[in-house]
Amino acid sequence: MKISTMIALLLFFLVFLGCGYILEKVEKTIVGDMPMKKASQLWKDVPQIEGAKPIQMEDPPLPVKIAIGLMLKQSGHLEEGEKIEWIAFETERSAQEIKQIYSAEKMRNFGNWLSDLKDMEPCQFIQNTAQQQGDSQALGCSFEKEDNGIKSYLIVFSTKPETEKNNLVFYLRAEKLQTPK
Repeated sequence: MKISTMIALLLFFLVFLGCGYILEKVEKTIVGDMPMKKASQLWKDVPQIEGAKPIQMEDPPLPVKIAIGLMLKQSGHLEEGEKIEWIAFETERSAQEIKQIYSAEKMRNFGNWLSDLKDMEPCQFIQNTAQQQGDSQALGCSFEKEDNGIKSYLIVFSTKPETEKNNLVFYLRAEKLQTPK
């Protein structure tokens, strides 16, 4: 084997290992040790997308975990003692249709959810700058409510990977028992 080939392979492995290390550090910094447990079904106070099928996976993909972690940190809902559950579905519905399903009014009427984004619609498009076309958009929705002393926070995150035909919809729910002050 030529020395230049060996050096190229060594550099490739160093870069490959370095990228994994960097991604691991980004995940730890943003997501931390978020104790996420997979839910067995979508919660009764969250509307299900008609025709959506559950996705079988152990953990959300790293980019989804990072996006959800950022949303939780930004909202201040990532606190110790919170119970965090997630579940994922696949749907043929477009991001725009998903946004309509999880509108402020429908969520308020269905499960008494309120927008966590003060003075804004609860669902916001996250445009993929590589593809500025309609259905390549990701969608993030943020809701909160308090019921029987339990503070709940709900994230609905939808994305359509280039390799997939359908939108993937991730739901994350954080709950914490409110202690009287």
